[in-house]
Amino acid sequence: LRAARRSSRASVASVMSALEADAEERAMEAEALEAIFMESFGVEACESGGARYRLRLEPEADEAHVSCVLAADCPADYPSTAPPRWTIAAVTGLGGPARKELEAALADAAAAFEPGCVCVFEVASALRDWLAEHNEPGQADESMYAAMLRRADESKKAAPTAVVYETDSSRPESAEARKLRLEEEAEARRLERLRLGTAVTPASFGTWWAKFRVEVLGEPAEGLADVVHRDTAGRVKLTGKQQFVRGKAGAEPDADEEPEP
Repeated sequence: LRAARRSSRASVASVMSALEADAEERAMEAEALEAIFMESFGVEACESGGARYRLRLEPEADEAHVSCVLAADCPADYPSTAPPRWTIAAVTGLGGPARKELEAALADAAAAFEPGCVCVFEVASALRDWLAEHNEPGQADESMYAAMLRRADESKKAAPTAVVYETDSSRPESAEARKLRLEEEAEARRLERLRLGTAVTPASFGTWWAKFRVEVLGEPAEGLADVVHRDTAGRVKLTGKQQFVRGKAGAEPDADEEPEP
């Protein structure tokens, strides 16, 4: 009997410890939600020992046409064991069919709950994303005409965009088609140049060779003073290049002659 009592006390202590851990997890979750949603978030304690969250959700846009209030009733053993109980209230800007779609989106998001993990932010984010995708005016209008317009708009969005090519040469080419054709031709020429490389001509080779001699071989650039060489008698001795440039190939320079710059 004493052993049974000790076991019962240990079990109660374990349960209390788990509930205290859940309460701490909920407190941290509530603090994070308040920091994210600020005045759009509210929390109150429940008699069962859990907590009730209320979040005002609307699209993050310059003008919000739709919104709702998400309520999450968290039991005392959330998040370790049981998930919250979800309800949607104060829906604005959405008609009956759209509200059912919103509730279906809530069910899909809530189904991802895993014991031991808080989930209110994930569910609220999923609903806010859904509202952003359906942030259009006039959805609360339940008239047949409004429903017809919505169906036509949805069909237009679902229809694939057709690409029209002007293949009839007898028809005048539009400005947009001509611009597109010229861009495609320019891109094709660019890719062809990359594939074939740059053609080498005598002029382009001469330009490259002159730059290579100055930058790589260290020869003086044209128009600069060349290196002065003197013979054993101290007379200026021109190189073959200097003689060719001066037009004096084979001629002997004067003793005191200096190369021109």
